[in-house]
Amino acid sequence: MARRARRRGDQVAAAGASSIDVAEALPTTLDVIDIALEAEKHGAAAPDSPTRRFLLKHERLIDAQTAQLGRQRWRDFILTGLGVCALAAAGLLVWDASQAGGVVVEPFAAPPELVERGLSGPVLATQMLDKLRGMQAQTDSTRAASTYADNWGDEIEIEIPSTGVSIGEARRYLRAWLGDQTRLSGEVFRLADGRLAVTTRVGATPATRSEGAEDELDALLQKGAEAIYAETQPYRYSVWLVRENRIDDARAVLQRLVAGTDKNEQLWGYYGLGNLAETLAEKEFYYGVALRKNPRFAPARFNLAQAVGGFGQEERGYQELGRFLADAGSARREFEPGWAADMLNEAEASRAALVGDLGRAGELSETGVDLAVASFKSAALVRAALTMAEGHDPAAARRILQANGLSTPQAMARLQAQFGPTVEVESAFARAIGDWEAVRARLADVLAATGDHERGPYQADPTALTRTVLALAYAKLGRIAEARATIAPTDLDCAPCVRARGLVEAYAGDARAADHWLSESVRITPSLPAAHNDWAEAYLVRGDAAGALAQARLAVRKGPNWAEPRKLWGDALILQNKPAEAVRQYHDAVKLAPHWGALHLALGRAQAAAGQAQAARESFRTAARLELNAADRAAVAPLLR
Repeated sequence: MARRARRRGDQVAAAGASSIDVAEALPTTLDVIDIALEAEKHGAAAPDSPTRRFLLKHERLIDAQTAQLGRQRWRDFILTGLGVCALAAAGLLVWDASQAGGVVVEPFAAPPELVERGLSGPVLATQMLDKLRGMQAQTDSTRAASTYADNWGDEIEIEIPSTGVSIGEARRYLRAWLGDQTRLSGEVFRLADGRLAVTTRVGATPATRSEGAEDELDALLQKGAEAIYAETQPYRYSVWLVRENRIDDARAVLQRLVAGTDKNEQLWGYYGLGNLAETLAEKEFYYGVALRKNPRFAPARFNLAQAVGGFGQEERGYQELGRFLADAGSARREFEPGWAADMLNEAEASRAALVGDLGRAGELSETGVDLAVASFKSAALVRAALTMAEGHDPAAARRILQANGLSTPQAMARLQAQFGPTVEVESAFARAIGDWEAVRARLADVLAATGDHERGPYQADPTALTRTVLALAYAKLGRIAEARATIAPTDLDCAPCVRARGLVEAYAGDARAADHWLSESVRITPSLPAAHNDWAEAYLVRGDAAGALAQARLAVRKGPNWAEPRKLWGDALILQNKPAEAVRQYHDAVKLAPHWGALHLALGRAQAAAGQAQAARESFRTAARLELNAADRAAVAPLLR
């Protein structure tokens, strides 16, 4: 029993061991790669065994797949980039189409006999295009392009459709669909009587038509171009009509703008009518309506200031220019950039001159030469020279004219032919040094020539300023009757004219009349120093030093940077036998007008009277180096011995 039991146990043990060996011999996974790796791990695979060869092939497969994946990434990157570029190009094409503006002229329909002569549809459209471009080039307007509801800019082109499908055709269709283009078309056809008819059409609006003989085709195309310009750019068309001297037609166009519903175009219509108005009252009406509709409408504000200033209403001009400058942003928005800068500069220079800040006015006027558009550059140069002369620096004025080719009589004659005989500088140079006989001689000729000169319909009386200075010259020369006759025709709301009346009466010895006119000039120019300055001179003429001092002080208070009233202040102190105090006033004046020869002469005399001999001699030397009139030149010579 025991032996049988041991044999069964041995059998069972042997069977267990055998099952363990079999279990250990079986693979643990069905994945062939794992089986091969397991064999490699236990060193069971020979170098040339199928398992080793399988693993090597699989390694090469993985390397190949890795390389292919790298190439796939680059291909995907390139395809994605191309897709993005294509989308961007499409987006750019759509955006470009949405921004499309300007004018597109489509080929005209034309009769066969004209086509045979070379006047095909594209040729006729090109001729129309040339006329539109010519009108656009001749329209020199200050108005900013951005203020037009339908601005052409410089985009005027002809469009000839192509056959088939292309990028160009797709772009054309997109621009027509998404853009804001003004599309023009037309026809030329033969009438039953043998004449030609030309029709032009803007978009879907009804066509305009003109008829004429075949040899009038060019004129018919011009009429068509004008009809297109009037329909699409009415304000610019009015400017072009003014250039062509068709004033009544221009007014009619502007009246249609005023009667329209576009509020912005209404403003520009009133502005244009104000520019064409022949009287100050009309100008004030039209500009006033525009400013009531929009108080920040800078073009009307600037031109109103220019208009009232041109008629001698200095106080109103000064105030309106101040309002214009206070809203410079509106000016930059409404005017073309170059024009806006020029007008703002001119407004600042004019205000500076009105308060006697002639140094600042001269600097700004010189800057204005560079800002002025080509057609106004010569006028800007003359204005700068006159401002410098008014500041008693005629040498600088001559230099600027000489540097720009305007110092010869021939050059000035050309300017006078363009702007009238009042455009001259010699009287200003003579006035700067107190040569009143030269002033009289020059302005007497100018006044005579102005009477014969055809006055422009939209300007103030061109003789007013000439009469003002000429009357003063007559008065200083003792020719009172001629002075009174010269100033008599001027308006009583013209501030410089009223001041001249006062000074004429002062030199005539009529103190009461002088005070009447000069007090009136103070009343109509309460912010400005010129009336007080001239009143101080009037008091000096009658020998009233105290009255002169009082008015000179008021002039200095209102015009602290003006040398004239400070010199009169010093002259009054000399009259009171206070040379030391006069020296201080003359010194202050010299700082403001360092090139005024007569001022240095007066300073030297005051210094000599105050016992400042060396300083006096230095002032006399300075005076001798500067421009002086004949009397002052004769006076300074012995003082230098």
